[in-house]
Amino acid sequence: MIFDSKKIAYVIVAILLLAVFSFYLYYQFRFYFRVPELILEVPAEDMVISEPHIGIKGRIGLDSALTLNGRPIYIKETGEFQERINLGEGLNQLDFEAKNKAGKITKIINGIKNTSLM
Repeated sequence: MIFDSKKIAYVIVAILLLAVFSFYLYYQFRFYFRVPELILEVPAEDMVISEPHIGIKGRIGLDSALTLNGRPIYIKETGEFQERINLGEGLNQLDFEAKNKAGKITKIINGIKNTSLM
């Protein structure tokens, strides 16, 4: 069997185009395959504090929206978020929910005990 250099070039070009097209499709639809990234830096899990408020801080994937106890949280262009929230007396539950465009959800539930008013 004789291999023609023209045929080999066509096959190589076709394989490269298929690889580029496959990568492009994966890149465009990657959020359908992964849950959103949510990294909570502050507060630490199950904290006890003696202040009536606390600052929250973290990072989230850029294609996601974030809520805290059902309330939307502003996300910077870099994916970072930071907010100050007031705490009630006793145990406060913070429900963080990240949701991407495909509807996939990541949740972090954190309990903070406030001893400032006790």
